[in-house]
Amino acid sequence: MIKRIAIIGSGTAGASLALMLNRYPQFQVEVFERELNPKPVGSGILLQLTGIKILQSLGLGEKLDFYGVPIKGFSGREKNGKEVFNIDFLKYSKKTGLGISRGVLFSILHESLRENGIILHEGKEITQFDTSKEKASIYSADGSKYEGYDLIVAASGAGSMLREDLTVTKISRRQKWAAIWTKVPYPVDVFDSRIYHKYKGAKRFLGFMPIGKAYDNPETNLVNVFWSVRFDEGQKMKEKGKAYYKQTLLDFAPEFASIIDEIDNLKEEDIVLAPYFDSKITPQYYKRVAFIGDIAHAMSPQLSQGASFALLDAQSLAKALIKHENIDKALKVFYKKRKLQVNYYYYTSKITTMFYQSDKKIAWLRNSVLSWILKIPLFAKMVTETVLGYRKGVFSKLKKGEY
Repeated sequence: MIKRIAIIGSGTAGASLALMLNRYPQFQVEVFERELNPKPVGSGILLQLTGIKILQSLGLGEKLDFYGVPIKGFSGREKNGKEVFNIDFLKYSKKTGLGISRGVLFSILHESLRENGIILHEGKEITQFDTSKEKASIYSADGSKYEGYDLIVAASGAGSMLREDLTVTKISRRQKWAAIWTKVPYPVDVFDSRIYHKYKGAKRFLGFMPIGKAYDNPETNLVNVFWSVRFDEGQKMKEKGKAYYKQTLLDFAPEFASIIDEIDNLKEEDIVLAPYFDSKITPQYYKRVAFIGDIAHAMSPQLSQGASFALLDAQSLAKALIKHENIDKALKVFYKKRKLQVNYYYYTSKITTMFYQSDKKIAWLRNSVLSWILKIPLFAKMVTETVLGYRKGVFSKLKKGEY
């Protein structure tokens, strides 16, 4: 029996799930995207080994290798030069992450949607669903109704309103902290394929991450620049314009003037204030609706898991649907597979954020404890595996067959 599945959102989670299910004749997939002409936008992201392997299984490995750049480590220093941490991915895991532009990943996935003939309804903002009858229905903001679905998958992002009327346990709020980010070209890899942070306590935080080639100009290498800021302060900074933003960064890190000066060549809209969301749905399904990606578990980006978790959600749900014909059974199996890892990263992220983005004078504890922990090989390995995305908990990690 053919199962009709409506996927709401064509970002990383939704597009990858559509590609996974489209390979099997028992599924008829339709994707609904609120933007009329969705474009590749977004900051740089760190793809962990888990996410890389999933995208490779979708036949996208060559494009990832072409556009992305291997990330070999992660380091941070205080403004006074004191080293806070220095994580060498290869030393403790023999693996690397992949820096890539979110817009590039979006474009790669959408190319594949078109190549595979997957139905994509553009300009359809889905505002409501109805699971009260034998077949589920969805409604868009323009009054259109789409019906006859065996399953609805909400992959509509951290700010989505589709979770609001649920009776399941949920958290949904914008965090106090945010980041102002942009992408600029740079001629040489001054960071040696590593993520670099500079801090002043827990209140000031500037980061750089190499993200590989630009999609529309593959001759240009990019670095993602992000400035930690309280959301209300970020709004004021945005109002003052890019010149003020640039000068703020120069005052904080004049040694990176050659990179920061590139901000002069950007448009005002290329500098983006991105709020952090704190969202969690327990369990990750409600009747015949599954929730994957940031709508299900948005967290601050300190552990850089957003894209890889979206891919892991999509893969776990696809595997469950393929294995179990009964939708209810498949949803229970999907959630059981994901909940341990999601909970570990969700709460670890909350703790981590407190030590890196806070009005409190707490950085001394971060600096002393983290420096001590990373001198112990066992803990250094655990921290590395956490950042690379394949731990499930304090005492467990994903097996190779789980990603």
